[in-house]
Amino acid sequence: MSGVQRGLVVLVSLAVTAGCERDGGAIRAALASRQAEWQREIQSLKAQQSALSERYVPGSSTAALRVHAAIDGVAQSIADVEAQARQISPRVEVAIGRGGEAGEKALDEESARMRDYLQALATDVASAGRQLDELGKDEQGNVAAE
Repeated sequence: MSGVQRGLVVLVSLAVTAGCERDGGAIRAALASRQAEWQREIQSLKAQQSALSERYVPGSSTAALRVHAAIDGVAQSIADVEAQARQISPRVEVAIGRGGEAGEKALDEESARMRDYLQALATDVASAGRQLDELGKDEQGNVAAE
């Protein structure tokens, strides 16, 4: 192999390696951006859950116990989603190790999964809020009837 051929092989190898690193870097940057977005959404949901918890007045009625369970369930679901979010980066890193295309696919799949989790959480928070509102209306009606 001539010196020119060796030089071309080295240049091609460097170009391929640099391209893979750029792909990995771009995927990592996209992951960091999405993680920041997910964290903001999770913090917002935590604040909403906390507000519901503060509004809840303990009671012994079946409805009150059901509302309490819904509010507690939301808190546990948030913790579960946070745990899932912490596992995303290692999974995407493993995929990046297999190549840029695998890394992008993993990031897309993980993003879709988080989107589903966060939408479900938002629905659960809204449902718990509606239940709490209904409980308040029912209790006000019972107090007025007494």
